[in-house]
Amino acid sequence: MATSGAYKNQAFNFNYALPKSSDPTAFFTGPFASGEVTYRLRNGSTLGAAVPVTPLPTFPTPSTGPFTVALTSSMMNADEVIIEFIASTSDFATRTVSIVTEPTPSDVLEVQQTAVSGVADFKADVSTLATQTSVNTIDTEVGQIKAKTDQLTFTVANQVDANALTGGGGDATAANQTSIINHLTDVKGTGFVKDTHSLTDITADVSGLSTFNAATDTVSVGDKTGFALSSAANDAIGAAFLSYTLTKGSPGTIERAFWQALKTQALTDGEVSGTPGVSAFDTNLTATTGAYDHLLLLFTSGVLAGEARPIDTYVSTNGRITLQEALTAAPSSSDEFIIVPDHTDPISEIQSGLATSAALAVVDSNIDAILADTGTDGVVLSSATLQSIATTLLDLSAGVESNRTLRQALRLILSASVGKLSGAATETVIIRDSNDSVNRITATVDGDGNRTSVTLNAS
Repeated sequence: MATSGAYKNQAFNFNYALPKSSDPTAFFTGPFASGEVTYRLRNGSTLGAAVPVTPLPTFPTPSTGPFTVALTSSMMNADEVIIEFIASTSDFATRTVSIVTEPTPSDVLEVQQTAVSGVADFKADVSTLATQTSVNTIDTEVGQIKAKTDQLTFTVANQVDANALTGGGGDATAANQTSIINHLTDVKGTGFVKDTHSLTDITADVSGLSTFNAATDTVSVGDKTGFALSSAANDAIGAAFLSYTLTKGSPGTIERAFWQALKTQALTDGEVSGTPGVSAFDTNLTATTGAYDHLLLLFTSGVLAGEARPIDTYVSTNGRITLQEALTAAPSSSDEFIIVPDHTDPISEIQSGLATSAALAVVDSNIDAILADTGTDGVVLSSATLQSIATTLLDLSAGVESNRTLRQALRLILSASVGKLSGAATETVIIRDSNDSVNRITATVDGDGNRTSVTLNAS
């Protein structure tokens, strides 16, 4: 817009202030870096290239924000001068100032002195002047403004006394003045000084809000002790938290800790489908065949809620699950369940390394034959002999597996069943012996709880 006193081809100075980009409530106090202040000249529809302003605007010492821009006559040689403040390294918000120049006094004088050759020329020259009606309207409005300003009292020079105007809608009481000052302080911050600052200062502070970017800009909030969220806000926060979809998250974050804790409690969840039976049923699971073999299934809804059984096999076709042991009743379609990462070996696999009833029967038959052959049938063995026999059996090399005695196997089984366990939510799981004196089993597991390596101490 036109700037009073800004004449074409005449040097022009003006003062300006820029808010900081990092803190819109504070002013940039300089200095500018080279190239951060440029100007463009517009003549008619032609806009020139950006040219650095030299010298750069100057700041007073000490600086509170306002600085002086000095434009030479050559910089003012245009219908419009556009000043651009664009930060490269300095901390201030980008701003553009447009100065529309006025004809120089000599140009006006020349027009006034130009001879008018005829009435038509004169009418053309004055055709754009205000009509008498327009002048009368302006005169009336100026009179109304004067009637109001005449009511103002200036006890102190350049400072209006706080007295209400006629028809102003209320007295400017001390309480109202204090309220206004408090509101201005809220806008500008604790830096607002009621005796020296004006609405221009407030405008400069908040002028950057029109370009506020919620994604990148920040707002500093003071102490809000005593403030409380509304009930609706609390409900909205709670609903958002409860509906949040938990992901793995980054190491060390609360989200990762929640995710790991969840995986130790439930590997996955699903629903029964089709026509279920007490030992097998279809589900909505789609994982690879074998993914849930020998894990624990726990019902969380329906008449079987709370009932758990080890899974014998899982087949991806129809999500078919076969249990190792029958349920007390058949579940219903849509009954919900979770699969707990608690590995259980099938009874057949546990027995594969132990003596079967048939094998024990053969041993018993052989012992009977030995007794008959040695004539020791009915002989009572001493406690020392019995102890020796028991020790021999317990420590028989490869008594269970090629590298495992019966004593060692029993120690490991007892530890796995009743020993203290630690590190369940980590990649290393440790199980103590029943006396809590040594680490019997040290297992390394992946994120799904599968054992990738096992170190055994059966001594």
